[in-house]
Amino acid sequence: MECASYGQSAQSKETSEGSTVKQNMPNRPTNNTLGELKIAVARELSSIDCQMVATMAGFRSAEKERMKDGISLMDALESKGYFEESEMETLVDLFTKCELHKVAGIIEAYIKVTDKDEKQRKVSDTYRPCAQDLLVRDAAKAPNESKEKIFVSFSFSIKERVMTLKDRIETYLGEDTCWICTTGVDGGDNLDTEIVRAIDNADIILCMINEGFVQLSRSKNKHLIPILLENVEWPLKKSSGEPSPMQLAFTQLLYVNLHDQTMKEDEFKKLITTIKKRLGLMEEGTLTPRFSTQTQTPHPPPAKSLSPVVKENKTQLVKELRNKYKNLFGKFQPSPLLRDNYDIDKLFVENGIKFLKETHGASDEHERWRMLKDYKTIFTDPQIKSKRFILDGEPGYGKSALTLQITHDWCQQLKPLDQFQVLILLRLRQFSKVPTIYSAIRKFLLPRDSKLTEDDIKNILDGSSTIVILDGYDEYPDRGQEDTDIEHIIRGDMFQEHVVFLTSRTSCLPSNYSSETKRLRLTGFDATARDNYIQNMVTVGRPQGACKIHQFLKVNTVPADFCKIPLFFAMICYMVLKEERFYNLNTVTEFFEHIIICFYSHDQIKEVGAETKLEYCTLGKIALEGLSSDSQKLSWEDNDLKVYIGQNLYKQYIRIGILNEEENYDYDSKKYKTEVTFYHKLFAEWFAAHYLAEKAEKHLTKLTKVWRYVRQPTRRRSLHNLMESLNPDDVQFLYRFACGLSP
Repeated sequence: MECASYGQSAQSKETSEGSTVKQNMPNRPTNNTLGELKIAVARELSSIDCQMVATMAGFRSAEKERMKDGISLMDALESKGYFEESEMETLVDLFTKCELHKVAGIIEAYIKVTDKDEKQRKVSDTYRPCAQDLLVRDAAKAPNESKEKIFVSFSFSIKERVMTLKDRIETYLGEDTCWICTTGVDGGDNLDTEIVRAIDNADIILCMINEGFVQLSRSKNKHLIPILLENVEWPLKKSSGEPSPMQLAFTQLLYVNLHDQTMKEDEFKKLITTIKKRLGLMEEGTLTPRFSTQTQTPHPPPAKSLSPVVKENKTQLVKELRNKYKNLFGKFQPSPLLRDNYDIDKLFVENGIKFLKETHGASDEHERWRMLKDYKTIFTDPQIKSKRFILDGEPGYGKSALTLQITHDWCQQLKPLDQFQVLILLRLRQFSKVPTIYSAIRKFLLPRDSKLTEDDIKNILDGSSTIVILDGYDEYPDRGQEDTDIEHIIRGDMFQEHVVFLTSRTSCLPSNYSSETKRLRLTGFDATARDNYIQNMVTVGRPQGACKIHQFLKVNTVPADFCKIPLFFAMICYMVLKEERFYNLNTVTEFFEHIIICFYSHDQIKEVGAETKLEYCTLGKIALEGLSSDSQKLSWEDNDLKVYIGQNLYKQYIRIGILNEEENYDYDSKKYKTEVTFYHKLFAEWFAAHYLAEKAEKHLTKLTKVWRYVRQPTRRRSLHNLMESLNPDDVQFLYRFACGLSP
């Protein structure tokens, strides 16, 4: 919802398309424009943001209690003089210190268009994109000429589906036709000024009906169009069977049934027809989108007809895949310190992602790579249109989490993943001696009693628009073997009509990938992503928790590359919230060591002592052997590992969460077996580093470099050979941990 334009005197500005638009700018701020600024800023602030800003502004605890929303914070800041013309720069500095750069950019834009003497001054590079966006959008909209004719009312639990429906409606009726609140107003909350204004200006109210829907008053005399997004009884009744107020209000209304999560074409056209009639936009002929959607689907599905049998099998395959995936992304653990399972959609925070524009010619790294808006851009941006992608990232950067989020979007039929009829997600660490990819799909993704055969799966994929996600090439046991389905797919010799999405560590990329392949890279958490993670995932309902985490990061000189790693940052946040005191932790080794201590204390296990260090080395030896193998095999059959490290230690590490059990199909014995893996490869490097450091300290009491020990050729030839097999780029944390443990 954009703010209205700024005032009376007109000034021209070039838009991104090159056309000139008029924008109104007063010589001095008026009460009207100041109110618009406060609303624009308030809409960007969460309750946690408000508490953080209030703390930074020096408000007392009693005052901060009243600042639980953006409007109340704006009023409080105005009362302290922050919105005086001479104090606006101070206000920008305040939000900048809180790392709320978008808000700071909005205020910068306001200053630019209201400052008579410095209209031409340069907007700070930090805020220019946001400021220019605000100016162009506001200039394009004249006062009192809002295009938002449709108010969308919904329960926040179904936000994603509502946004998908909104986007499709606007392809027929025009951009910004719908007004939708995305700030999460819950039942019982007071509607703020913007929502009330939107209802007043709307001609139609779309009511998204699900079990959590809150009744809107019909006193505004608007035309309500109910849309069923969940299978609830219609008209709604009380549990006693008596008519409810909602039933009495809606009995005479025609509802649109979209509850099965598929965009039924006939029902959707009925909705568009109803809206156009009410808005007086109904035209002769068939319904046609006003805007081409070609750029939104750069991966069109193959146009192949399927036999009735294959169609039936395809329906069954999709059903079984969704059941499997829901179990995966519905039991996501961002850290083994968090014992509860979460839905990936509730915890996922957008990571920085960029794509490689040029593979040669550009000397500057920034010239070769371009940042993407978000992960969805991969499937919508025509500049990176392709059927082959490789996503790389450092350990812990969230590659697997991103594949789960993409899978979640496909299961929920959210744009742009709804363009694919079938999604295949495979963990390559399971691919030991797997004969074909169809066999892997059958064994790893479908129920044991599934009636679908490998031939059925092949026939389905051959006639369907499919995306295949291959996660963890760096953990692929058969990596380097030429004649495997995975290698054929990577080279482009197989699945040529399907979109293939491969992930791997940056240091372990396939060397013979198809020339069509687009390279993508995760860049880790920046300051904004970290704030979003703290706000949305860690301290929900606990505003004081955010302050505690920020204080910890301020006191401790946290290595920059450490906080960029989402996995590490999640563990830091959890550690800080659970600890009563702060620690002076300044190195990666110190942080990880304290995190491991938290594992033990969380499970009420004894302090880490000599006996525990011996246990570290027991597990560390097998971890080092796995890391140094050609394929970096870091999974073991449960019974073998129990024998090697002992039953009690095995149970302890499973209970703590450092080790995970998963059921896999063994192609040698043709049986399902339980295999054990580390929660993350970084934990394998940690334990391997302990084993290496212990051996070094035992033989060299004054060690300055771990490498001095492993290079001695005679008595320790076995360890020397293990180290020679390691790729330093692929196990960088092993060396960092080992050097930190044995400086």
